[in-house]
Amino acid sequence: MPEYVDESFTYLYEILDCHHLFVNARVKCCSSGIKECGLKRDAWVKVAENCRENGSGLSLALVNELVDKQSNAYAQKTFSPEVEKAMRENGDTKEADFCGLIREWYAADDEPGIEVTERIKRRLRLRECLLKDVYFDKFPPPGSHIKELPHVMFEGTLTNIERRIQIIPHVKSGAFNPRALGSLEAENFFGEFQELDPRGSGVIKPDDIPKAISTACELIGARLDPNRDFYMHTSQAKVYPVHQFMPNFDKEEASMLYITPSNVTEITPRNHYFDQPLRAKRKHGKRKSGEISKPATACRGVRPVREHHKCDESKILPHVRLGIGLPE
Repeated sequence: MPEYVDESFTYLYEILDCHHLFVNARVKCCSSGIKECGLKRDAWVKVAENCRENGSGLSLALVNELVDKQSNAYAQKTFSPEVEKAMRENGDTKEADFCGLIREWYAADDEPGIEVTERIKRRLRLRECLLKDVYFDKFPPPGSHIKELPHVMFEGTLTNIERRIQIIPHVKSGAFNPRALGSLEAENFFGEFQELDPRGSGVIKPDDIPKAISTACELIGARLDPNRDFYMHTSQAKVYPVHQFMPNFDKEEASMLYITPSNVTEITPRNHYFDQPLRAKRKHGKRKSGEISKPATACRGVRPVREHHKCDESKILPHVRLGIGLPE
């Protein structure tokens, strides 16, 4: 159930972003596996060792070295249909089934043109897999790990699935897409400050925050002003239909008031524009490559030779910068 705050008499719908859960699942499967779920690390190792024969494109560097643990492209490659097919040929059925479950769950939050009912079914299938043979009414209760998964990852995945379904009755269908809930919004908000930072590092001092927010508000205000006298190009292609001010809601939904979560007795899924079949036909950005560069090609992510010796004062502790000595 959502957390209830007595002081404000409101519910908090806390949620972990699906991207972080997705890449963490890749790290867990390729590092130690999930033995209580029947998932062995060796299944991914066998696919990577024979990547040329099975055509999966899964490099040993992604499994053994765990290159770039936060890369979404590498997580997509780890749970790709080609890897799932190779696992079935190797007889690793449980690992192949999990690849399909985790990939479909992530696609339910990422891919356009999927009916909202199908999105919910994909989420519930992963939830059923996680809760299988888990009993919270037995002693001793689970500790730091549940089914060999860290409890933060286990609870975060369940919370992600349940919150996106629970929030549907409280969202007007034309105003907001429930699948867009997550923590990346806040990260992107602060990431945009990198362009406003004079040094270009994106690390803004407390004194610079008011000016940066003021500049951001001016840019947003100019972009949303329909009466501006100049053309402002903010994207290569328009994904959603452009409305002058607010979309035209249905009269029934326009009169909806906030419903207390405890009073919700039925959840009726509604399609958003993102869920329409026409949205799937629109061109969307090409994903980054999830394969390791070949030896004869240019390596990605190469840093300058003198990067190791470059001055970075953020690595100096504050008391050292102030000249304060602390006893050892």
